[in-house]
This record gives sequence, C-alpha cells and structure tokens, in this order.
Amino acid sequence: MSEVLGDFAKPWLAGAKHEEVEGILTAAVLAWNMALLSERECELEFQEKFVPRLDRPNQIMMRKMITRKRTGFARNDRMILDFEIGWKGELFDLQVITTMDEKDLQKQLSMNRSVNPKPEIRDPQAEIRNLKSERARSWSQFTRPLPPGGSS
Repeated sequence: MSEVLGDFAKPWLAGAKHEEVEGILTAAVLAWNMALLSERECELEFQEKFVPRLDRPNQIMMRKMITRKRTGFARNDRMILDFEIGWKGELFDLQVITTMDEKDLQKQLSMNRSVNPKPEIRDPQAEIRNLKSERARSWSQFTRPLPPGGSS
C-alpha cells in the first residue's frame, strides 16, 4: 500500500523539494480518505474543513487528488490510517498503515476459525467489524527516490 500511495501522489511529488514531501503526502492521504466517502459527504467535508483553511491553489490540488483517487484508484477501498517517512539521502522510505480490504478480512476470519473454531458466532459481519477495529491494520513499506529536481 505504500507503493500505491507513492504512485497516487507521484504527480505532486515530481519536482517537490525535500521539505515539501511530507505536506504533499499528508494532502494525498486526506484526499484519498475523502474520496472513499460518498460524493455528497465528500463535498460537505471539503466545504467545511478545507475551503476555510486552504488557499485556492491548494483547494484545486485537493480536488484533483480526490478525482485521481476516484478514477485511477477506485478499486482500492482501504482507508489510510497513518504514514511515516524516513529519509536516506535523496531516497525516502514510506511506511503506511491502512485498514484491510474485505478480501484480507475474510482470509483473516477464515484463518481464525480454522485455528479456533467459534460455532457460537452467529453474525460474521460483526466479527469482520471487530477485526477491522482491533487488528485490521497492515504495514507496508516502499522506498522511492525523490523525483528529479526535488532535492533541497
């Protein structure tokens, strides 16, 4: 998922200075998660949270990011919970925590049942929600060079 976030933010990272990378990735994560909302909820959140705080160019960037998520990354419905950047010279190491997707949750659920069968569980959806809230995080790591012209 770290590679996905890096690819998603790539147009804005191109030419970015070292000190701009974290801000760009923060905006990318916010836009990614907002794009998971319905169109109506997304617009309400945007108007409430971003219009009063962002200048026009950054509002435009956020809208473009939301559109990019919905068009180019629509099949990925993981929410990004957190990320960390580590620098190694001109390379940055990106680690991302996300929720699990439904396929991974179903796999985890079936593995849990094979190890510890629970015939008393009557609501598998409740168990999936429980997995999401307690253990449904995955770390991924991706090392990417800073785009050309992006060193400070």
